[in-house]
Amino acid sequence: MKIVLKKFGFMHSVTILLSAFLLAAGSFPGQAHAFGLGGYASIGGGTAEYEAESAGGTTEVDLDSVIKEFGFVMDTNLAMDRLFNYRVNLGYQMVEHENGASPIELEGFVLNQDFGFAVMRNRNLRLWLGPELQLSYLSGEIDINPNWDITLYGVGLGPVVGMNFNIGRSLTLGLKGGYLFTYRQGDGEDNSGGGSSFDYEVQEHLFFVNLAVLFRINDSFSRGRTASPARSPSFSSSPSSSMDTTPSRSNDTGEVEFKEIIP
Repeated sequence: MKIVLKKFGFMHSVTILLSAFLLAAGSFPGQAHAFGLGGYASIGGGTAEYEAESAGGTTEVDLDSVIKEFGFVMDTNLAMDRLFNYRVNLGYQMVEHENGASPIELEGFVLNQDFGFAVMRNRNLRLWLGPELQLSYLSGEIDINPNWDITLYGVGLGPVVGMNFNIGRSLTLGLKGGYLFTYRQGDGEDNSGGGSSFDYEVQEHLFFVNLAVLFRINDSFSRGRTASPARSPSFSSSPSSSMDTTPSRSNDTGEVEFKEIIP
């Protein structure tokens, strides 16, 4: 049985992303410690190494890669005085692979997960770093042959560094940059009924920057100790009592021959 995945329209894609994002956000318990919700946009560039296999043999082609991405973001710790944060981006990705010839244009869904560890944190700034894991589904075509459909599934991993600029009680601007190595696998088929097909393996090396705007919910910086009020002095005959200052801890809060990879 063959499963056919249709190419989504722009508004349909946004609706799917928003629904999935709200479902994920709603899965957090009501007493969740703190988190932030918002939107993001990313841009990146690098290289993509295609290996195309067909009945006629295997061909390898190196292409330039340009990626644009936007979507929704959620983070479990934007401002709190804690070491760890988990950030998830659910977005729509547009990819162009080319090298002086008609490009391969792909688009689809992407899920990015960051596991961050703070190296500096105060009331106004949080600097963190850690690994990012990416899962993606892309589909598209080659301009010189619009009847040639390509579908790719990808897994990416790499280091990222992020900064949260905390403004006022509820707003955070997030800046993130990093490197991702992404392995994609899929196939290409002639939808005109010619019966031709290729199997693709793609190794992509990408550097990117990401800008996010988030609104914090129960997420603020807190540090230090607070002393309880002193007791009133006692004027009895018993030994004089000392003031109780027991501290209580605050909540932590060249042109490519595309004919080599298509029929």
